[in-house]
Amino acid sequence: MFEKRLPLVSVRAFTANGDTLGRVTTTQAQNFKVKQQVILSSNTVGQQRLEVKRVESATVLYVGPISTPITTRSDISAYLVADSASIQAPEQPRPSIPEQEIERLTYEEEPVIARRVVLVDELGNKINASNPLPVDATVTIPSVDVALDSFTKVPPDNVLIVGSEDGTKTGTKHAVVIDSDKNLHVINMGQLVPNIFDAIAVTYPSVSQEAYTYKIGGIAGVTVATVTVIYTDATKTVLTSVART
Repeated sequence: MFEKRLPLVSVRAFTANGDTLGRVTTTQAQNFKVKQQVILSSNTVGQQRLEVKRVESATVLYVGPISTPITTRSDISAYLVADSASIQAPEQPRPSIPEQEIERLTYEEEPVIARRVVLVDELGNKINASNPLPVDATVTIPSVDVALDSFTKVPPDNVLIVGSEDGTKTGTKHAVVIDSDKNLHVINMGQLVPNIFDAIAVTYPSVSQEAYTYKIGGIAGVTVATVTVIYTDATKTVLTSVART
């Protein structure tokens, strides 16, 4: 139905007094269309039926007598905010447009000289760099935990830079960190225990194993690495492997 008819526009209050130029300043003007018939009302003047001549902005439009040239304006200075002046539009047929006028509206003037299909906003202004397409969206980025190559995040939330000596993935890794004294240190990521530690706890998981637990914050502090040494038997004469976890 609305392909052939203009929908109803509910009552919009004036936000500024009317003037002799037919200017209506209201809460929302972009719902109104040129050549649409509207009804102005106030407590003292009553109702008057006019026609939209121009929609200038999101809050300003101009009105004039029905079926008169588009430049004709009505004196509406009697419609005051203090008298609860308002504007509305009933549902009505869309105004007809001559076929040649449709052709004219789609023709872009020189130097373009072309039929045009362009994006416009609700007021008919072209979408461009000074009037960008409105985007109403909220982007939420969750916390990101980056696992560094050949390096576990065991403490270092304080790693600032990490890389290899020769710039390759398999090269010897180094990291730049700041300690609790605000000093900058470079640690070798290729070492068996590259983390900062200040205590080592020793345990013997079995007769052929030794476990060295590296800690920060004293012997009861946080574990930063564990090195497990495995021998072939209890004599511990032949070393089988050394692994860090």
